[in-house]
Amino acid sequence: MFTRFIHNSYRQLARRSYASSGPSPFPMKPGTPIAGLKIYKDQDAPVVLERSEYPAWVDTLTQPLPSLAQLRKMPLEQASDRDKRRFLKLTRRQKIRERNEAQ
Repeated sequence: MFTRFIHNSYRQLARRSYASSGPSPFPMKPGTPIAGLKIYKDQDAPVVLERSEYPAWVDTLTQPLPSLAQLRKMPLEQASDRDKRRFLKLTRRQKIRERNEAQ
């Protein structure tokens, strides 16, 4: 019982700290070796590159996904295919939750 309390309190603390800290645009300086990615014996660990050397889609990874409310407000013409799929996924989840609560 005590271990469950500790585990749950750490989980809640992790959620709070993750939610409160926003992603940093430049978390590591260029030239810094990336720890934990040295997978070859005869090669050094990969090094962080300049921001301009990465493709543009890498910057979109830190942006939060749109919520169901935001997707409902978005016009159909503006929505990308990914937004449309996410809208369908979230509406299905919501319908399942409503059915489960009704039972």
